[in-house]
Amino acid sequence: MFYDDADLVGEEISLKIVQTFPVTEQNDVPSYLFAIKRNLDGAEVGGCTLRVKDDENMYYRGNVGFTVYEKFRGNYYSAKAVKLVLLQAKKHKMPYVFITCEKGNVPSEKAIIKAGGIFLEERKVPEYTAVYKAGGRIKKIFQFPLL
Repeated sequence: MFYDDADLVGEEISLKIVQTFPVTEQNDVPSYLFAIKRNLDGAEVGGCTLRVKDDENMYYRGNVGFTVYEKFRGNYYSAKAVKLVLLQAKKHKMPYVFITCEKGNVPSEKAIIKAGGIFLEERKVPEYTAVYKAGGRIKKIFQFPLL
């Protein structure tokens, strides 16, 4: 079940659902893809994802991913988008959300901390995981309690 994005509105940005991905044979994680839109003019400044699942792979991959397009960086849109996407996670009654970043990705780490992430640990990604196969090696893992 997917929920709408009507309440995903902040002072400067809003999240708009671009696509939802139900569980299929090819996709075992129900997820959302959002556009990050600037309220002032409707410009798309980036995107983010929410993966609604709790398993070992999400611990390393993260339930949330985000990007802000280069020309819009420096406005804290990533941290603001994370705070909004957490509202969507709460609708799914997720008790917490993990957000990770590769060791050395300082801009992402700053955004996660600014959004309220609690640092859990820095961990080497196990070789058997999909995250390792996609190139992830050492992740900084943050948690956002939701309940």
